[in-house]
Amino acid sequence: MMSAGPPAPPPSQTPGGNSEQLAKALLDYKKGYYGYFEDKTDGWIMGVVTADAAISEGSLSVSFRIEGGETREIKVPVSALETLPPLKNPDNMDYVDDLSQLSYLHEPAVFSAIKNRFLHKIDPKIYTYSGMALIAMNPFAKVDIYSEEIMKEYAGVSREAMQPHIYGIAEECYRAMLTGKDQSVIVSGESGAGKTQSTKYIMQYLAVVDSLSKARSEAKILKSETEDAVLASNPILESFGNAKTTRNDNSSRFGKFVELFFSDRDSHSVRITGAKIRTYLLERSRLIFQPESERNYHIFYQLCAAAPAAEKKRLSLDRWESFHYLNQGRAGVVKTINDIHDFKDTQDALSTVGIPVESQWDIFKICAALLHLGNVKVKPAEKDGSLDKSESSIANDDSALETFTTLLGITKADFVQCVTKKQTTIRNDTMVTSLSVDLANVTRDSVTKAIYTKLFDWLVRIINRDLKRESVHGQNFIGVLDIYGFEHFAVNSFEQFCINYANEKLQQEFTKHVFRLEQEEYIREGLENWTMIQFSDNQPCIDLIEGKVGILSILDDKSKVQNTKDEEFIDSMNKTLANPTQKYYIKAKFGNDTFTVKHYAVNVTYTAAGFIDKNKDSVSDEMKDVLRASTNSFFKEIFSPDQSATEEPAYASSDKTRMRRSTLKSKSTLGSMFKSSLEELMETIRATEGHYIRCIKPNMAKTAFGFEGPAVLAQLKACGVLETIKISNEGFPSKLTYEEFAEGYYTLINSDFWESKDKRDVCKRIISPLIDSSKYRFGKTKIFFKSGQIAFFDARRRERVIFLMNYGQKNIRRFLQRTKYKETLLAISDMQMHAQRYIAEKKLAKLRHEAALRKAEEERKRLLAEQEAARKNESIVLLQSCVRRRIAFSVRQKLKQEAKNAEKNAERFKEKASSLENKVVSLAAESAAKQTEIQDLATRNVSLSNDLDTAKSALKAAQERIQMLESELESVKRDTHDLHASSGYLNGRMSVSTESGVYMAKSPSRAGRHGLSRAPSLKRSNSIVSKEHQSELKALRAENDALKMMLDGNRASTVTAGSSGMKRGPTMTRGKSIYSGDIMELAERERQKNGNSASSTQETIQQRTTSIPENAKALSHRIEVLGREMFINDICDALITKVQIPMRIGNDPLYKRDVHFPSHILGCLFAVEMDLGMVIELYDFCEGVVEAFQEKAKVDGNNRAIMCFLISNACELLGIVSGLQESESKKPNNRANMNILSKIRASVYGLLDIDLLSAFLANAIKEVIPLSAPALLETQDLAEFYIPAAPKTTWFGAAEEFANDGLAKLNMFLVDVGVTLRSYMVENSLYQLIMMEILRTVGMTSFNDLLQRKNFLCPNRAIQIENNVNTVISWYTAVGLDAAPSLTILKEASKIAVLQKTSASDIQAVYSVVNQLNANQVQQLLTVCYNSSPAPDNVDIPISLEFREVVRSHATASKTADILAIGLTKQDQPLTVGNVHSLDKFVPPSVILPEEYVQLLQ
Repeated sequence: MMSAGPPAPPPSQTPGGNSEQLAKALLDYKKGYYGYFEDKTDGWIMGVVTADAAISEGSLSVSFRIEGGETREIKVPVSALETLPPLKNPDNMDYVDDLSQLSYLHEPAVFSAIKNRFLHKIDPKIYTYSGMALIAMNPFAKVDIYSEEIMKEYAGVSREAMQPHIYGIAEECYRAMLTGKDQSVIVSGESGAGKTQSTKYIMQYLAVVDSLSKARSEAKILKSETEDAVLASNPILESFGNAKTTRNDNSSRFGKFVELFFSDRDSHSVRITGAKIRTYLLERSRLIFQPESERNYHIFYQLCAAAPAAEKKRLSLDRWESFHYLNQGRAGVVKTINDIHDFKDTQDALSTVGIPVESQWDIFKICAALLHLGNVKVKPAEKDGSLDKSESSIANDDSALETFTTLLGITKADFVQCVTKKQTTIRNDTMVTSLSVDLANVTRDSVTKAIYTKLFDWLVRIINRDLKRESVHGQNFIGVLDIYGFEHFAVNSFEQFCINYANEKLQQEFTKHVFRLEQEEYIREGLENWTMIQFSDNQPCIDLIEGKVGILSILDDKSKVQNTKDEEFIDSMNKTLANPTQKYYIKAKFGNDTFTVKHYAVNVTYTAAGFIDKNKDSVSDEMKDVLRASTNSFFKEIFSPDQSATEEPAYASSDKTRMRRSTLKSKSTLGSMFKSSLEELMETIRATEGHYIRCIKPNMAKTAFGFEGPAVLAQLKACGVLETIKISNEGFPSKLTYEEFAEGYYTLINSDFWESKDKRDVCKRIISPLIDSSKYRFGKTKIFFKSGQIAFFDARRRERVIFLMNYGQKNIRRFLQRTKYKETLLAISDMQMHAQRYIAEKKLAKLRHEAALRKAEEERKRLLAEQEAARKNESIVLLQSCVRRRIAFSVRQKLKQEAKNAEKNAERFKEKASSLENKVVSLAAESAAKQTEIQDLATRNVSLSNDLDTAKSALKAAQERIQMLESELESVKRDTHDLHASSGYLNGRMSVSTESGVYMAKSPSRAGRHGLSRAPSLKRSNSIVSKEHQSELKALRAENDALKMMLDGNRASTVTAGSSGMKRGPTMTRGKSIYSGDIMELAERERQKNGNSASSTQETIQQRTTSIPENAKALSHRIEVLGREMFINDICDALITKVQIPMRIGNDPLYKRDVHFPSHILGCLFAVEMDLGMVIELYDFCEGVVEAFQEKAKVDGNNRAIMCFLISNACELLGIVSGLQESESKKPNNRANMNILSKIRASVYGLLDIDLLSAFLANAIKEVIPLSAPALLETQDLAEFYIPAAPKTTWFGAAEEFANDGLAKLNMFLVDVGVTLRSYMVENSLYQLIMMEILRTVGMTSFNDLLQRKNFLCPNRAIQIENNVNTVISWYTAVGLDAAPSLTILKEASKIAVLQKTSASDIQAVYSVVNQLNANQVQQLLTVCYNSSPAPDNVDIPISLEFREVVRSHATASKTADILAIGLTKQDQPLTVGNVHSLDKFVPPSVILPEEYVQLLQ
């Protein structure tokens, strides 16, 4: 039986305190536990308890360390423990799927759970359940969770079995509907929270839900025509009812309730048979006014952008900027909206719902007419020679008025009469009065709103008529409500009042629904001694708005009185509602134009201006008669007064509803209609089973996965989530079954009860000792807890588990240590005896062996010393004789030459004696030339010093190589006997590859065990090795002699360089070896042959890597090292991933071996593996190298120096691989090696071309694009053609100031790129490709920018541009690159600007200078970008109309083929890299490689 452990210490009793709450607080606020604190920036932040809670002087003190390091000391009285910071839930609840499962169900816990799920680094979740509601966070980014595969996963699966998703809600609705109960989904949230998109996803799922389970194994899900028609209604309603706002680019400006009718649930296939749409409160004021950065409805911008040219001409349409109703917000173009594509979708959707093309253009004609109506100018009337604003008039020749009346087919005079005059009928008398300019504009705008509203309602009726399809009365339906969320702006008007009124009604229904479900579960589980949950009901606020003496009633009364002002409406409300009994209405403290309503979410202050006009929202009867008298049959049909009688209204649902609406016709105000339609909606929702989706906008900037805590908290409160939490906290929010609770917390009781089958009894034993009975209730199948109790049990379980683990570990450790101690004592005594005897024997054998070794070593050293002395003697004598002979021969030749020169000089002196007087004048010039020559000689002196240092290094390396080879030769002689002894056994174990003729060891251990080599016969290996060693030794001795002579020659050259300017020829100056010139020429020829002119003399002396056969033991060791598991990782880390790239210090250049050492070391290792026949390991090694290059490029892709270093080494490595391939191609029977090398070359080529070069170009182009236009278009270096600074005008009216340093910035960028490429010795072909690609981008970007600048191009500007272009061309010419072709198009544009453009004949001169510009680009430059006189000092003849017409005709003729802007596409060119045969084995000190790896390079 397991002990229960020590009991928790009882809390100290404090007088007057609640001992139970105090004990719980002492347990909850222990060190390491977390609590929440309010924060203005993040909403809520966490703090950790730094010390256990303590009681002092009747108060509880807790110390917290807040995020960021701040320390807070919380001290509260014992009687007010509820004011302590809220506690954090256990860690296993940080990412809980359903907020109702949280133990602590309070505001910071809910906020933290949503935030944790949304900001998860690996798998962010945008959906979270909150009981029956779904919280949907708008990610403002594309997430791949809406595919058909995801739909199939949710089909037929319960909501609890899957992750929270909107498809889970849709599936739950569908399954509940199959039981015979109508369903409704209420989607709410503020603008930009994603309501419209959520509605789309629900409708998409319901459209295919029937075929999802059938299509699990199929590739595609099929939809019927009815389902396609339901989805097609979305583009229509979005085009005519959605607009861009400051918070959302596609905000729905109306509410809609879509009813989807399904076929009989008893049928084989339950699918959508029809649908019906109801709309609510279309935002009519948006038609006539849009705030800054907002747009009118999408359809107007789609017409202006995408209508065909013929239709634009017929409807007199122009750009959106030319219409008053569209240009007020100055946001006609939105990055996230493609008006042309959306117009095509709108037309397709209209065709899908059955509207023919002719009727579609009738609809667009009405929209165009409304745009022209907004451009009608209402002016003050002339009276006695002056303007009187109290009377208005419209010019008879107003073009906008003419277009509007023509398109709608109405009489112009009658329309003007109704706009500028008001007709009042009192009994039988009719009076006509003039309207002021402001009232006339209001009348004009009222006509716009009335016509568009009629058009919108007609579209909804047509959609409903098409969607009816196969639906019949009595079918079950699923309704989807997309309603506006609670709105609270700086200025709130009538629209916000109606929206918040609707949200009050929906919140009341949501709260009652949550309350009802909670109470029903208590009753179902049979809980005892529980009280009804109390919650705050917002019915008083609803009564304030819709009551008999409410705000809407008062507004309707005032709307019926003529000429009532908004101030009178406020006065009436203040008198009626501003009293002590009304707590939800707040009178304005100052002024008489605002009032405040206390909503459930927040207090909202409304501005009364415009309330009465918006509530009336009607036109006069005279105006209606004028519109109904239209000759346009389509418009007449839409505006017909009996339209609602012939077609069912969009918001009607039953005969009872239509009867009620007919009784309310007299109340034609917008408020009363909205109230009645809202009541109908609430009746529908109450009659269905509701499902709620709360959309949250996580940040106001609309950044991807951005999170603003205060904004999210405000929305959670506005959508009622926090309110439902309060309701849940009043009851028992945490629920667990008996089995779940017993399984989770059985460790808290004695182990005797762990296996008990009565789980209820187990739960009682766990709960009773720990918490009071008021904190929990037992149901039939579940235990219900108050908030925070589950976290309390988690903490106790954690403490219990820690205690039990410590107790068990202590006893196990004691037993193990005791057993080990006893065994050790027995083993030590026995071990000591045997160890002492063994050590003595080993020591004796070692002493004998060491004595024998010392004697043998002394004898060997003596023999070697004698042989070395004799060999050096012979070498020195031979070297001295050769040097003396060479010197003597050189002196003899020089003396002969000097004698001949002396004779020639004597004759030449006689001939030139007469001309000395003529050359006196030229002596001064020759003196200057001599000074220059002296400087050149000084430079040559420095160069010769460098050659001297190089020769010294080469001599030293040759001497070391000679010593190494001599030692190796002796080692080979010693191994001769062993090789003869094992040759018979090895001949039977050799295997030769039949395809490549190269031996491949199966594994390093096998190669080492059998001593295999690549030689065809081991019997001849000894003699071959000896001969090759001797021949190589002779060659190196010769090289040593040559280098010594070269060293002497360099010293002599250094001495004589200062006094003689003679060039080096076949014979050298005095004191120099006669062979040094030949050696230098030989080195120079070797450098040219290897294609590496910058390599040192040491590099030209070809080093053999694998030409010396190795003995079997060394070969086995090499194969074992190359086959090690970590070999590739170690090499790649040292040479690529973690390499320290060389950096230039000052103006000192980098040397080739400092840059290319990674590629050359890798090449050496490639050659070693190739020679050993390890072709498979070689291919794996190459793949590892390529991956290391790619990883390094991804990590340091923005570091220009690192990228140049990688490109240079990849290029060099490609040349090395090509050289290996060329060498292997000369060998017979070598197909396998050639295949592997071909694959390796392809991998390295792809690495260079795709991963490195393309990435480098992409970053460079990204940097140079912002520099292009300021450099070539805006820089003005020619003072005589300077244009005064003026703001830059673009297509969208943005203004900027020109800067004059763009060319300098571009020069700095190009110089930096070029110097970096040259410093790291990037191949010349790659250098040219990169620099030319950057220049091509500069030219194209500048030209495209020029096409977008209105009135920018002028003669003076053209001269400045051409000067800038020539400057850039000169930069490139200086480095040997031809920049002219890339900038030709800009030069042609500048030439056009300076030509005469007055007559049609001048067009030939313009097109004669054009080779690359097309007709459309020429038209754009001359008609849009060209400005004839941008400055006072610029005198130029403007472009004539005749000339413009000819240019336009040329553009029209070639319009189908020509393009305007130039695309920035990369020019793909094959990379050419020369073969590299000479490999440098230099390893920099900064590269640390194991000694075994370094030996592979020897």
